[in-house]
Amino acid sequence: MLSIDLKLIEQAFINLISNSISALKNINQPMIAIDYRLDKHKLYLEVSDNGKGISTETKEKIFVPFFSTKKEGSGIGLTITRNIMKMHQGKSSFNSF
Repeated sequence: MLSIDLKLIEQAFINLISNSISALKNINQPMIAIDYRLDKHKLYLEVSDNGKGISTETKEKIFVPFFSTKKEGSGIGLTITRNIMKMHQGKSSFNSF
């Protein structure tokens, strides 16, 4: 049994999927995968894509409020997502290859 705010978790997923969609511009055969696993009573949720990746410089700023690499971006999506995860005793992390 999970005790979560479905609307907040939904918003976090919207933010992550929106970022994935942006990363897939001009990518041949774009793909977004959503996966989950349960390990030692912890639920892991993952959104991944085969987009262009994140530069080393951007990696350091990705969760900074109001930082965005998009012209139309507000820079609050990943900050909100991270806060939603913290509210649920979770955390947000990322990998870029």
